[in-house]
Amino acid sequence: MTVTHSSDRRVALKEAAHWYSTLCAGEAAERSAGELEAWLAQDPLHRWAWGRVGMLQAQLGNLPGRLAFDSFQRRDRELQSSRRTVLRALLLGVGVGATGWLGYRYSPAGLYVADAHSARGEVRMLTLPDGSRLTLNSASAVDLRFSELERRALLRQGEVMIETAKDPIGRPFLVETGQGVARALGTRFSVRRDGSRSEVKVYEHLVEVTGAQGQQRLLGAGESVKITPGELSIGTHPAFSDAWVNGILAVENMPLTQFADELARYRSGFVRCAPELAQYRISGAFRIDDTDQALQAITRSFPARVQFRTRYWVDILPE
Repeated sequence: MTVTHSSDRRVALKEAAHWYSTLCAGEAAERSAGELEAWLAQDPLHRWAWGRVGMLQAQLGNLPGRLAFDSFQRRDRELQSSRRTVLRALLLGVGVGATGWLGYRYSPAGLYVADAHSARGEVRMLTLPDGSRLTLNSASAVDLRFSELERRALLRQGEVMIETAKDPIGRPFLVETGQGVARALGTRFSVRRDGSRSEVKVYEHLVEVTGAQGQQRLLGAGESVKITPGELSIGTHPAFSDAWVNGILAVENMPLTQFADELARYRSGFVRCAPELAQYRISGAFRIDDTDQALQAITRSFPARVQFRTRYWVDILPE
């Protein structure tokens, strides 16, 4: 069946695709927040087209972690291609689903399906063939490479918690990111990957961390390390930082802007916090399956207001 649109609708969808891809590429800060509102107010067709974008965003939010993440991270020379891709999906009526979207968005050479993944807002626990337990945080993806010599997990995106089981043949358990490798020494630990930076946190026993340039650190319980291309930065982490495993986002004295970024990990769409609110700090425990509760807590505790520009775009602004 062929889906057709009037020229006016096609123009509205094209403009909506432009806005969507601009936001996904992180360019929103460079444009006035009022521009989108003005565009939406100009014509009912604009609101209709933006609603279609919201439907597409909801579907992207349920893609496997790396795939949805990559859809949001195309920048610069790929941005025009991204806009054309979004427009094609919109013109097809949005109901393309994960398979249809990936058929447009990814070439066969760049497409992969992670061995284990979680949707946005989902925390998923798995038992691995060796008896180890793997818990994926929201929008995470990992490939598993178990051989006769080692047990290796390649973290593509997001965050995982590992509880290693003793291996009968003594194979080491390794978690690899693009920045380094964490080797478990009979332990419970987490690994998080954010673009060009990774972080390892140890909760029990020891973990040996090796950076991309061969730097090594041995971490004990309560210690953490941030891994960047040229540095391993040792620190500590609060005992409650693993609360996400039980569906809780726990924070202490966290800048409000950083809290908004954390909240966005569990919510489909965009959560933006005005930079001038960075001076305020928040502490508390919030359910990750009810991010609206956390947004309400912000308005009760700080001189801030929450504006829902659409269901999938939330701004936290000064009162």
